[in-house]
Amino acid sequence: ERLREHWAPLVVGALTLLALGLRLVLVRDSLNGDELFMFNIVHDRSLGDAMSIVRETEKTPPLYFLLVWVSSKLGDPLVWSRLPSLLFAIFYATENRAYAGVAFLVGLSMLFLLRAIDTRSRGWWAAYVLAVVAVIYTHYIGVFVLLAQTAWAFWTQRERLRELLVVHALIVLAFLPWLPSYLVQQDHSGAEARRIALLAPPSAEYLGNINVRMLLGHPSFQLSEVPGSAAAVLGIALILAAAAAAALRAWRGRAGGLDLSSPIALLVLATLASPIGVTLLSVRPDMSFMLARNLSASLVPAVLLVAWLLVSLGRRAAIPAVAVMFAILSIGAVQSLEQEHRRTPWREIAEFIDTRARPGDAVLQHFFIEQSGAPGRVLTNYFERPHPFFSTPPAREEDRAWARGLRGAHVFVVWPLAGLLASTEHAAPRDGPGDRFVKVAEGRPGRVGSDSVRGSARSTRPTRSRRRARRLMASLDVVRMGLEGDAEQRSLPTSDHHVHLPRAWTSYPRSTKQRTYWSALRAQSRW
Repeated sequence: ERLREHWAPLVVGALTLLALGLRLVLVRDSLNGDELFMFNIVHDRSLGDAMSIVRETEKTPPLYFLLVWVSSKLGDPLVWSRLPSLLFAIFYATENRAYAGVAFLVGLSMLFLLRAIDTRSRGWWAAYVLAVVAVIYTHYIGVFVLLAQTAWAFWTQRERLRELLVVHALIVLAFLPWLPSYLVQQDHSGAEARRIALLAPPSAEYLGNINVRMLLGHPSFQLSEVPGSAAAVLGIALILAAAAAAALRAWRGRAGGLDLSSPIALLVLATLASPIGVTLLSVRPDMSFMLARNLSASLVPAVLLVAWLLVSLGRRAAIPAVAVMFAILSIGAVQSLEQEHRRTPWREIAEFIDTRARPGDAVLQHFFIEQSGAPGRVLTNYFERPHPFFSTPPAREEDRAWARGLRGAHVFVVWPLAGLLASTEHAAPRDGPGDRFVKVAEGRPGRVGSDSVRGSARSTRPTRSRRRARRLMASLDVVRMGLEGDAEQRSLPTSDHHVHLPRAWTSYPRSTKQRTYWSALRAQSRW
């Protein structure tokens, strides 16, 4: 017993340092997706302006925006904006959104609640109030777990009803100043739920899938990719077997009755709270909240519950069970560091263009559907110097970019390679109005499995070696093109697998575009 008490802190400390190391590897990855909205809200704005934008345009509370606003002032805001997330979960710990924060704070609130109940100390009750208020002001998805643990506390601690009423009244009072802003946010929150319904239509199968991905895999990739089908099946079987063993032990000891006041009962309720809450929100017609990130508030209790199930098997079974689960999680962690499972490397793309583009050269970014705001101008955050930037659709933006090329400017074109275009190996040898531009250089950045950049130019300036370009640009096609006869022709790899997104892309049938776009999203393209 003394030996275990001596080694336990060392083991926990070593695992914590290992987890921090995994996060630091990913923290400099380029911003993607919703992170761009966060960056756009807090960057180069006063705190008052940022909070006003949160109230008028966002669907989440203000606390995390405040923390990101502060941390962005410490250094490069494209990196330091992720500092508040370096608390929990490998992926969300390197994303400047509130999911890691709410998971951490939910776990903290449960710990403070149990300590307050055990000690009846006003200090622990005050800590509990602060933690719960922090959850509410960080992300609304934490409310499901808060409701579950509040119900558990009122049911199992009925003799302390007065204390519970006082502390929860304080929590309600603390939220009242934000209530008007919350009501404003709800006016525009339904649009996001309808967009999610296209990507993740609610179903029992999909709910099970995102639960397992959140616990064992990666929120942005299918289980067959991370940690792999075999590892996922083994992990699920191990959890189910441990749960069955725990249920059998509870059945055999049922004479004493179930102890609902046990912390294990609280863990079970908190683990189920988010899946149940997300399901209830998704039963409305044409709406869905079934994304793995919306389950993050239940991640801490779920992990603790799984750990308890495994160690409660008894030493002979627990040691190999824990070792197998650790191996499964390690496989997923290592795979999450692989290039194809990381975010689109906008930073490398921008560097590639910056080192080759002349003043006035254009950048044209293709999207499957029109992107407005921060996601539509993601590359501009990483340019060291300004470039005329265009994104399409709409088609007129493409016309403007090619018009610059016809007047002698270079044009660097960026597009997604995912879904129906995932097998693309090279860009088309010709493009632009009347196919008058020819390809003279090509390369792919190393961390994207889903986006491609093509650069077209009239310049004959020599590029870096193709080997260097291939190493830098492993999955973004960066192609230089020039007007036929004006640009030096270079020997480039040829392939039957070309991509060519013509000007007529926006005239494709709506069903074709949607099928391609959602196929790309389901393939977890990074925007």
